[in-house]
Amino acid sequence: MAARTLLVGQFLTGKSGGYPPPKRFMDLLILKPQLRRPQKTQTAKAELLPFG
Repeated sequence: MAARTLLVGQFLTGKSGGYPPPKRFMDLLILKPQLRRPQKTQTAKAELLPFG
């Protein structure tokens, strides 16, 4: 987790022109769980849709 924090901090510092990100922002960003892939949902087939 320390490596991830360091990499994110370096990235944000580079994007901001040399200003380090606020500690609170980094804490909230790192503590937020990563998004999961959405589960596949069933899709209706075109021939099953009623037209008319």
